[in-house]
Parts: sequence; structure tokens; C-alpha cells
Amino acid sequence: MISQMFKDLQDAGAMRTMNKTSGLYVTVKSRTPTVAASFHESLNKLIDKVFRCTPWFVRCIKPNVEKAPMYFDEQVVLAQLRYTGMLETIRIRKLGYPIRVRFHTFADR
Repeated sequence: MISQMFKDLQDAGAMRTMNKTSGLYVTVKSRTPTVAASFHESLNKLIDKVFRCTPWFVRCIKPNVEKAPMYFDEQVVLAQLRYTGMLETIRIRKLGYPIRVRFHTFADR
């Protein structure tokens, strides 16, 4: 009966390690990952995936705050373009800088 209990522990993925302070063997079971560990692992996978690709972001500009069709509020649109940096980007491109220089190219200069 006792040998069967030890066999069941071995089959369940338990490991025997020697405790250095007492000199006795201690059985340690492998633990299932916690929610935090699972989240951390999935977040690392997502970050790896983002670094492997070239993401493009699209920002939608709302024509009015009332969400009314066929109504264009120039001040609302202008404020959104200013806050997103689009007006500054347009100004820079008009000056003759149409593309963004990669960092390593900039650093080599």
C-alpha cells in the first residue's frame, strides 16, 4: 500500500530532492502555472510578435461630437488633427522631409 502511494506520486510528476539542512528526501510536486505566470508568458509572446513585425497605426478623426451624419465641425476636426500631431507632420513633410530616417542610418551620419 505504501509503495503504491509512492508510485502514484512519481506518476503525478512529483520529484524527490534532498533537503540540504535536514538531509532528508522531500517530495516536491510540479505546480500548475498561476494566472499571473500565464499572463506574463502570454504578454512576452505578444511583445515578441510585435517586435517581429512592422505595425502601422490608423487614427480615425471624428467629424463632430454629436455623431450626427452629414455634419462636419471644422473646429473639432482641427483640434483632433492638432492633438494627434498630424499638423506638425504635414508641416515637416512640406519642408522636404517626406520620410522618417531609420535610427541606424541617422546614427551613421
